[in-house]
Amino acid sequence: GQKGVLVTGVKQNSFADASGLRRLDVIEIIEGRTIEGMDDYLKLYQDMVASTRPKVLLEVRRGRLKTYHVIRPSYDKPSQGAPSGGRL
Repeated sequence: GQKGVLVTGVKQNSFADASGLRRLDVIEIIEGRTIEGMDDYLKLYQDMVASTRPKVLLEVRRGRLKTYHVIRPSYDKPSQGAPSGGRL
């Protein structure tokens, strides 16, 4: 089966938008770690927030293409947990 998490939306002017992520992209690998599904994504998301990494490398499937994106998360605001509804 297919692995990863589907990007259901990207907030305009967000760090995900700035990195080039698009709706319907599938995030398959974050920082070299394969994302099997939402549980893996949520755990890794929490790890990234806790470590306040300045840059995070994503490997993304866009249709038949494999694309790479470096996101530069903003940690200015207190974390509310993972983005709701899979939005970045």
